[in-house]
Amino acid sequence: VTYGMFLRAVSNLIPTDDELRRRSVVEPVFLQCCKDGQVGEIVLKQLRYAAPDDLYQKLIGDFLVSSKSPTRGVRIEDIPHEWKCNVRNERRGARRNNGKNKMRRGKM
Repeated sequence: VTYGMFLRAVSNLIPTDDELRRRSVVEPVFLQCCKDGQVGEIVLKQLRYAAPDDLYQKLIGDFLVSSKSPTRGVRIEDIPHEWKCNVRNERRGARRNNGKNKMRRGKM
């Protein structure tokens, strides 16, 4: 989530017409995210907003769904396993209730 939130901050704080600055921030951050195995759906979505079109194409062009498809973009299933191997479940609250539910059922 940290990489995704950082990319979101980039898209909100660096003007779209300042492509040089966006490139200099987005590309190394995304490459480090890939190296760390932290590319999840949030990162893919925020990368789309933060990166100029040609940089987005350069970084994940091989994994883009056909432009003829109504769901053009990148599917998490299509990116390399190494890019996503350390991503935890991204659904809100998915980890919060694990211990509480067990206690309620008398299993802890």
